[in-house]
Amino acid sequence: MSEVQPLPIQSFQDDASAQLLAQPPLLNSYQLGWSNICLEQHLQPAWELPEISLTQHMLILYQPKETTRVKYDIAGQLNEITFHPSDYANHRIALMPANVSFASAWDKEIHSTIIYLEPNFVANVLADEINPDQVEILVEPKRADPLIFQLFQALTAELSLEQRNNRCYVETMATALAAHLLRYYSSRQYQLPDYRDGLSNLKLNQAIELINENLCDSLSLAAIADELSMSMYHFSRQFKQSTGMSPHQYLMQQRIERAKHLLRGSNLAIVQIALDCGFANQSHFARYFRQATGISPRQFRQR
Repeated sequence: MSEVQPLPIQSFQDDASAQLLAQPPLLNSYQLGWSNICLEQHLQPAWELPEISLTQHMLILYQPKETTRVKYDIAGQLNEITFHPSDYANHRIALMPANVSFASAWDKEIHSTIIYLEPNFVANVLADEINPDQVEILVEPKRADPLIFQLFQALTAELSLEQRNNRCYVETMATALAAHLLRYYSSRQYQLPDYRDGLSNLKLNQAIELINENLCDSLSLAAIADELSMSMYHFSRQFKQSTGMSPHQYLMQQRIERAKHLLRGSNLAIVQIALDCGFANQSHFARYFRQATGISPRQFRQR
């Protein structure tokens, strides 16, 4: 397999990876407006993938129905990894860094979920603490990692909802994943700062004002952090220290509070209130409203 010239995939958003596989992804996040991260779900037959070099970090969560052998040829070094049905329950993942040439093959039909993460995003997630030019993510053929497994689950659930107004949440997940890779999967083993002091009153007020002014928009975590001249990781951690909530949790709380005000004080249709408060549609609104209050928007209005 190593005699084949590496085939670069310039962007995961053009679905180029599907051209190399027997089947296209079952689901993908291409059309949902996610930044710096993409998720695909696959069901592929036994297959041999030619040598490629991805421009993104690739994390794979395999879910085999039976014992499956996966071969990796990485820079001429052959590795054979066996994945068992129990590996999914044991949270085992694989990681292939960006710009590493590899070929692979597997001998059974296998279900997998793949996360692609932009390397520049990973390198700069702690740009105010580390030198991005020195970041090197390492190959990991098989490793148990409950946190990455939980992030896979969270992003898969978000993908199944097909909601577009979730940029802040997805970027929060991507930021947590990037910071985790820097700490446990890089050549330098970075120690992440604790940020116990929280934001200054000035920066906290700036962040809250920006969130409240953009409740009906698809506000991104990056936009808030940029406004405060902070990295996303730095901002997220300090915001939570100051408020007890992540930026996404605070955003959703404020959307629900605005919705309560409109349900009580206006005759607007519930679907219009959902859109005015930044929810993608009425079902998206109803799901979050019930989580926050224990009742539906209609029941709240009738009280």
